Amino acid sequence: MGCNIEEYEDYILSYVGQKKGLYGVGFLIKKSFKDKILNFTGISDRVAMLQIKLENQTLSVIQVYAPTERSPDTEVEEFYNNLRQAHNLTEGNVLIIGDFNAKIGQCKSEENIVLGKYGSAKRGFNELKLYKSWIQNLETNHNTTKTRQDILEHATSYYRQLYAKRDEDSEEKDNETEVLQHTTVKLIDEKELYQVIKKLKTQKSPGSDGISNEALKLGTPVLLSHLTQLFNMVLAEEIVPKQWCTSEIVLLYKKGNPKDIGNYRPISLLNSIYKLFAAVLLQRIERDIEKGQTIEQAGFRSGFNTLDHIQTQSV
Repeated sequence: MGCNIEEYEDYILSYVGQKKGLYGVGFLIKKSFKDKILNFTGISDRVAMLQIKLENQTLSVIQVYAPTERSPDTEVEEFYNNLRQAHNLTEGNVLIIGDFNAKIGQCKSEENIVLGKYGSAKRGFNELKLYKSWIQNLETNHNTTKTRQDILEHATSYYRQLYAKRDEDSEEKDNETEVLQHTTVKLIDEKELYQVIKKLKTQKSPGSDGISNEALKLGTPVLLSHLTQLFNMVLAEEIVPKQWCTSEIVLLYKKGNPKDIGNYRPISLLNSIYKLFAAVLLQRIERDIEKGQTIEQAGFRSGFNTLDHIQTQSV
């Protein structure tokens, strides 16, 4: 529980709650509106606010779950104080929605169409199992980021400085490359590519193109010839598509203060088609690479284990 933003395949869930199964409010947002989300603020387990950018206007949506008339006065007063706090944070047009626990009379039969066929809590629970959590905010020089754009800019600045070359004098050495003799590369045939596609692992995050390994596997009958033609074109021209040089970076929380950018590990999600092309090349050269490994290299090798060195020393 707590205040979280979770990204699923088709939608984004942002919510706030203190106790499982008790109170809690949130928003279910279509994935197509992802880049329009400006901010999500959880005021309490009864009040939350979402800000989105629609064309040239900002829309602030306040979601509420009001106490019932049987609730203590202190609880009711706290709810309205939280509602005022949320309203003070709004910008642009304001929309207040949710459950005010107000009775307006007998329910009409045609009002049942509001739930529709998606009114099943069980189905909703099953679809909430796989997700990516969003970073709520980060601390920057004793300040706290307020929007997703602030978080993006802070993370970009942090990792740009972290991975910058510290020793400019070594730049010339880095540019030194060994010139290899040019050889003709055998073209990729459909059978070779098909064998690699069959080995693709499922349930893997795609890159910026959104193409998953599942899509490549299911679409093999249609895609096989086109992918083979594309890969051979890359081999012949020795130029890769620009999209293959783009990755989507995801930050994985490790431990410590979740508001400290240094406590996250950046993971680059590459396009699946690029990884498929690389897998074909790896299959061709992995035997030669294995032959060149020394006996001391036990890590990251098939059939070897770093425990082999420990057992050798024990003897």
